[in-house]
Amino acid sequence: MTDMISFDIHDPSSAFGQCPTFTTLLHALVYQAQQRPQRLGLADNERSLTFAQWAARVWLLAQVLGPQLTKQGVQRATEVQDLTLPPNVAVLLTAEPSVDYLCLYYALCLCHVMVVPCDKNSTAATFSYFAAQTKAQIVLHYGSDVPSTAATTLTELSHTELTVFEVTPLLTQVDRELSTANLQEAVAAMAAALPQPEEYESIYFTSGTTGKSKAVLLTHANALQGGYNSVSTCAKFADDIEILTTPIFHAQAASSFRANLILGAGSVLYPSFYRPEELADLIARYQCNAINLVPAALKLLLESLGESKFCELLAPLRLIEVGTAPTDPASKSRYSKLMPHTWFLYNYGATECSRTVFNLVCGDYLDRNNSEAPEGVVYGAQHKGQCFARRQQLSALGRPVAVCQAVVIDDRGSEVPMGTAGRLVFAGDMVMQGYLNQPELTAKTIGPKRYYSSDCGYMDDEGFIHILGRIDDVINMGGEKISPQEIEDAVLSVEGIEECCCIGGSDAIFGMIPVLYYSKKHGTQLDERALKQALRSKLDRAHRPKIYLELTTLPKNRVGKVDRNALKELWRESETYRKLQESQS
Repeated sequence: MTDMISFDIHDPSSAFGQCPTFTTLLHALVYQAQQRPQRLGLADNERSLTFAQWAARVWLLAQVLGPQLTKQGVQRATEVQDLTLPPNVAVLLTAEPSVDYLCLYYALCLCHVMVVPCDKNSTAATFSYFAAQTKAQIVLHYGSDVPSTAATTLTELSHTELTVFEVTPLLTQVDRELSTANLQEAVAAMAAALPQPEEYESIYFTSGTTGKSKAVLLTHANALQGGYNSVSTCAKFADDIEILTTPIFHAQAASSFRANLILGAGSVLYPSFYRPEELADLIARYQCNAINLVPAALKLLLESLGESKFCELLAPLRLIEVGTAPTDPASKSRYSKLMPHTWFLYNYGATECSRTVFNLVCGDYLDRNNSEAPEGVVYGAQHKGQCFARRQQLSALGRPVAVCQAVVIDDRGSEVPMGTAGRLVFAGDMVMQGYLNQPELTAKTIGPKRYYSSDCGYMDDEGFIHILGRIDDVINMGGEKISPQEIEDAVLSVEGIEECCCIGGSDAIFGMIPVLYYSKKHGTQLDERALKQALRSKLDRAHRPKIYLELTTLPKNRVGKVDRNALKELWRESETYRKLQESQS
């Protein structure tokens, strides 16, 4: 545990206050390579790089990769004038949790090429869709150990208009040069060739929670501010070494490695959490004190290991960062009780905002700016055996990060009072430039450094954000707005439930009704009747599901979230829906 934490971003002693002002993330990499060259910067399960080695490898790779891309007809991102890209200024980069990925990512940035991260195991259809949206003509591929699905995909792509450019030989060449290179000379050369903050850096695709994946255009300044957003939580520090298990192509992972780069903290890329022995070895090998997980992964780890082994495995960690989707309050409470001295950082945001927008830190920590300390309690001391901690609301998503503004507006665009539900709006330098090829949607979604999210929620008088669900997912039953999130949180608190999702099903009488899809943990005796009975004390009658449908497992999208749209389609095609329609006709 870190003593005397300041949560004031204007305090020079806070984590945020100690960060230099950078112009781009590549600028941050150069700084770390010069100021702490021997510090671990990047690692995976097979190799590690100091910050100096990482920066030098990026520079050397850019020197050999740049001419090759020019031969392939790839143009510089500086040619981009608006949200309609000219052909071949973006490159699809196959993404896997490896040192090579982030070296290639930033080498492309140094070559002034726009990076489009794409899961290595994506289907040919996904690669083709990404290419069509971004007008990319090249897939940059690396590595000999290719999963069978990726090998099939790349074979299929080789017969399309997309060119698969295998860069493993270039990586091998660069590693030979790196072994004899003067690292500081390479870093100095890199410092003289950095891109400008307003240049376009990358295109991240949304996970498709609200429909078809959208292409989000980010500048170097947007990506940098997304990293500063995470730093301003003061839950991460320069001496951290964090294992990233979230999908590396997703904005959640990007916000973490951006923050670590700004801080000078280490990032260890790890493909899975399913092998506890290997994870324990990685924690010990790199002396990791933090880990980044999606909520489903953390829950699965606990259920598969049991409480004792779960705590033993994660005991060396000061911080457990959880993101990509909300964590239900019952799980938050359970984690905090199991590991009260571990910080659980629940962050939430949007790809359109370079990820992190608000967060909740749970666990024992000392905040010297906290004004709610009991009389006579001195910061740095213990009160009744417990370290004094800031007030926590486990039902909330968290407070807006310190360098981001958040408001709630009504249908007319006016800000609403505290406690009133409406559309969540976020403002700051992290807001995207827009959606590619979708000018009308862009105009509806962003203003000057403002992002009008599709989330419906409210802010309480302590500044905590409470989410009701996506605007299109909030269930309007006879004029009453019902939060699917509230129902899902209640269901997940019932013993024996594995996962769930509540959707609005069309109804001839009420317009919409809550329809619950759920799956049970293996071996549980819970039945529908018992589930209904358990919810009687958790939800009022109007907010309880009207239809219960059990599945073995719920469908997921490409980042592991429950696919709400797939469930809506499943509902429309179900026998239950057909019978309901017939009875009401």
